[in-house]
This record gives sequence, C-alpha cells and structure tokens, in this order.
Amino acid sequence: MPLSQSTSKKLLLAAAIVVGLIYWLGAMGRSGLAFHEFADWPKHLVIAMKGTATGLLVAAAWMSATTPVRRLLAISLSVIWVADIALALRFVFLSGIIFVVAHMIAMAAYARIRDPRKSTPTALILAATVPVAGMAWLLFATWGAGISPLMLLFPAFSLVSAAVALQSRFPFWSLGLGTVIFPLSDILGVMSLSLENGISFSWLVWFTYFAGLTLIVLALIQSPEGEGPQS
Repeated sequence: MPLSQSTSKKLLLAAAIVVGLIYWLGAMGRSGLAFHEFADWPKHLVIAMKGTATGLLVAAAWMSATTPVRRLLAISLSVIWVADIALALRFVFLSGIIFVVAHMIAMAAYARIRDPRKSTPTALILAATVPVAGMAWLLFATWGAGISPLMLLFPAFSLVSAAVALQSRFPFWSLGLGTVIFPLSDILGVMSLSLENGISFSWLVWFTYFAGLTLIVLALIQSPEGEGPQS
C-alpha cells in the first residue's frame, strides 16, 4: 500500500532529523567537547551526511510546495542547500553570496503573505528588534578582530529575513521561531572567525542552522493551505 503524501513528508522530516543529529554528534567530536569517537570521520562522509540532512528537509519542503509562496520557500531552501555544500567545500565567500540570494527569495515569499494584524507599532518594533539586536551582538563580539565588513552582510540578510518572516501569516512557533534561530548560525560562524584560542563553535553553528531549517519545513508541512489571498 503506497504511503500518503502526508506520511511521506513526515518520514522525510524524521529521516532528516536523525541524519542531522548524527552529524551534530560528529560536530561535537570535532569541536573536542564530547563524542570524540565521531571526530575522525572521513571528510567526504562528513560532507555527504551534511548534504543529506539538509537535502531531506528540502525534499519535504518541495512535497509541501502547493502554493506560489510555498514554492518560493522551497526554492529558497534548495538554494540554501547549495550554499551549505559550497561552505562544506570551503568556498566560504561564495557560499555567503548564495545564502544572501536564498534569503532574498524567502523575503519575497514572506512579503506576499504579510499579516495586517502584525502591522501594529508593537509588532513592528518586535520584528525590528531581531536584526538590530543580532547585529549589535555580532559587532560587539567581533569588534577589533579585523573581520571584513562584507562578512557582516551575510548574517545581516538572514536577520532581516527573520524580521520579514515575523510579519507573515505563518505561525510564530514554527516558521517564525525557525527564522529567528537560523541567523544565530551565521552570527556564531562569523564570531568563530575572530577567535584565536582554538574554541570551535561548529557544533552550535550546526545546531542553530539545522534547528532553524527544521522548524521552517515543519511549518510548511503542518500549516493549513491558503496563507493569504496572494499565496
């Protein structure tokens, strides 16, 4: 008996979480914190596992791409997957540019289903707090570290994307929260460039990155159809 589409999406999401957690154990090992037995995985296995975890999320997103907005978000997640692979292959600046493109696509999607109820001054201030607080934290943590201003643009775009997402009709406790958590991976990634004491944030970068993406895909799977008249 063939699986229903709903079941298939949930299985893809579950498989992604399992692979993502296994990759996270490896990241913990490579950071020297715990699970040291996972620290010496071959590089090609690490890249494959990382790509598989994100790829499964992208597949679940495409199975949920039943409206123009959802298709835009599925495209955005696909572009993020490409950027993630580029980053794993050490094309850091190129991956940053690709991530920016992905965030711009996502912002276009969120803007199409802006929730009028979230246009109050309080809601706008709360949404604006995300990029302002995020960039303030990043600038404080990296001040004097000699990091290129261009590197600061990458988390700036993900933070602005989160602010736009918070104004959309998608629920906060899935997509909204996911878009707020996701920029933490960018912030931590840039912060790690300023460290000289051997501390690695790679385990926490992956945790925030993957948790954010998972919540976004969960929203696409669970949210009811018809996010708005322009969806």
